Amino acid sequence: MKMKKFISSLVALIMVIGIVFVPNSGFVVEAEAVSLQYDADKAIAEAKRQLGISNGDLCAAFVSRCIIVGGINIKVQAITSNLRDAILKETGLDLVELKLNSNGHATKADNGNILAAGDFVIQHCKTHNLSPHVLLCGGYNSNGIATYYGKNNPLNNGTYNLSRNLSNDHTTSCDMVGQVISLHKLNCTSHTYDEFGICTKCNMEFPITFTSTAQRIFKVSVDSAPVRNRPYAPVTINKYLPRNTEVTVIASGYNSRDNLWHKLIDNTWIFDGNLTFVRNDTVVIPPPPTGFTAAHTSGNNARLSWNAVSGATSYQVQWKRSGIDWRDSTDYNTDRTRTSFTITGLTNPPYEFRVRATNSAGSSGWVTVSYNPNSSTASTSITLTPPTGFTAAHTTGNNARLSWNAVSGATSYQVQWKRSGIDWRDSTDYNTDRTRTSFTITGLTNPPYEFRVRAINSTGSSDWVSVSYNPNSSASTSPTVSQPTAPTGFSATHTTGNNAWLSWNAVSGATSYQVQWRRSGIDWRDSTDYNTDRTRTSFTITGLTNPPYEFRVRATNSAGSSDWVVTTYSITQSNDVSFSVVSLLCEDCGELEENCECGFICYGCLDFGCPGCGFCFDCDWNIFGIRHCILCGWGEDCLNIEFCYNCNVCLYCCYCGYADFLFGFYVPFIEYTINDAIEILRAVSGIIVLTPEQEAMYDLDGNGAITVDDALIILRKVAGLI
Repeated sequence: MKMKKFISSLVALIMVIGIVFVPNSGFVVEAEAVSLQYDADKAIAEAKRQLGISNGDLCAAFVSRCIIVGGINIKVQAITSNLRDAILKETGLDLVELKLNSNGHATKADNGNILAAGDFVIQHCKTHNLSPHVLLCGGYNSNGIATYYGKNNPLNNGTYNLSRNLSNDHTTSCDMVGQVISLHKLNCTSHTYDEFGICTKCNMEFPITFTSTAQRIFKVSVDSAPVRNRPYAPVTINKYLPRNTEVTVIASGYNSRDNLWHKLIDNTWIFDGNLTFVRNDTVVIPPPPTGFTAAHTSGNNARLSWNAVSGATSYQVQWKRSGIDWRDSTDYNTDRTRTSFTITGLTNPPYEFRVRATNSAGSSGWVTVSYNPNSSTASTSITLTPPTGFTAAHTTGNNARLSWNAVSGATSYQVQWKRSGIDWRDSTDYNTDRTRTSFTITGLTNPPYEFRVRAINSTGSSDWVSVSYNPNSSASTSPTVSQPTAPTGFSATHTTGNNAWLSWNAVSGATSYQVQWRRSGIDWRDSTDYNTDRTRTSFTITGLTNPPYEFRVRATNSAGSSDWVVTTYSITQSNDVSFSVVSLLCEDCGELEENCECGFICYGCLDFGCPGCGFCFDCDWNIFGIRHCILCGWGEDCLNIEFCYNCNVCLYCCYCGYADFLFGFYVPFIEYTINDAIEILRAVSGIIVLTPEQEAMYDLDGNGAITVDDALIILRKVAGLI
């Protein structure tokens, strides 16, 4: 008998275990959840039978017995809240608030998608956080009002006012609501899905079967491809991606309308018709370099070296010292494939150096070394990379299997969970052995959940990696969101006046960016020009009245932020601005001078290129027409713009102060005084240093240098001799 029982149990176990072979990973065993079945008719029949029995049961025990007969495996509960929690834990369903009318009734019109015959209904007082009554739904009467079975004021398929209960300490002023656990959803076997992929009968989401879970690279093949939070066209658009943007696809599958969609690394979706396959992404993030040392050589120089990292295509080296944050090494950036080089100019030790390996998949953690040529010791620390391959797979009941890949250099890990109403907490299931890279987490009674994991060693912790989990969603596992890499191609280019154009390349997996600026006397501050839309990868920053400036940008997502990328910006407006005279037009035939066949040349209309956008537009930037570029607005902040030969801008130039007589010579427009001559003599004597603007203004003889002759010219002008 015992042997038969053992064989039967073994057969049952094999039937519920699915063995899936994962390439390069061996066999992974995933247990399927046993599908609960609930018979509402049996539960209601038991309710009718119980109403004819005098057994002393109150409402909770009465409904318990009915639901048990219906097929839910719980124990009889005598307390309403205990019964609610037991059902939630066993079924994994949600507790949803009903919409009540003015009489406290739930109607089919308002609640037909969540309330049906056989469902568990609980009356809850938000004022006292107590639940005075529970009921079993009997369906709806001819007027479309929900009916119930219950004890304590017995109900035999009658209506009930869920917004009122005067028992114990409850009063008419209490905030009383009705809540339901939709047990009928356990029995929906013939789903009908709407345009959002939601079953119109049980409100469950269509279970997408992934045709591929290999990580691949695609390219956007349309001008503006919409990205959505779920794989259905009516779903709200999350963002747009421009043509030729490369994206990382982590899974692909068909939705309820048989359309192929691709899931991106940030858990958003994009339609297959908007993408073109590029390549399989088999590259993995490299581990941190080992053997990193900094040895003094001569003078203010040191030799930095480390071991080559397999799979790395380049490295990044940075330094910092007291008062200066991390900066890229200009000595190294000439060839970023080297594993050793000499860093120069170390005039104020001690320093810290750090290096990391990079490839197309991303960057490793930093490895840091301290350096002081006057000290006999140096220390090295490894910055851990976040764990990869983090997944949460439903197993049985209210349990899930969490797993991730081991991290080089990690000695332990930390795992936390959270759900609605509860912030991050450590997993007690994991804390018994924190060196594991997989374990089963239990008691997940109220999905959805979020889990996160990070690697730990003696020097600190990696960034968190998070995963979403809902056993009722379309996927049994949810991909990780990793901390994004730092933006590349960051530049700051002067446009007009006190403005600059900042731009950088989009970062895969980033959901937003942060941009900051600083200058002498002012530390890093967020850019208010950028914060209106933090998904952009370019924008105009205004009000740069006191250059030079430093700008920095970093990419962010739910897993954290990348390292900052810094660029410096300095502009001298009078030297930066330039126009080019394109041509003269023939007034008679309208042709350009070089193409004119009638011999008549018009000097009344000049065509110039706008310094703001570079566009040449006839008569819209000239000495007689519109005073600023109608395309980009350049020149609107200059109040006196006419043509100036010295800087090729305007007749009276608010940038450089010179005037032009149209064809080749210029004279100073500024009224000089004796004080200007004194300033020149002080500069020639080395007492002061002139600004570039002053040098341009005081070079009166045009020889490119400030001399005593320039001071004499001013004195002669003041005396009226010239």
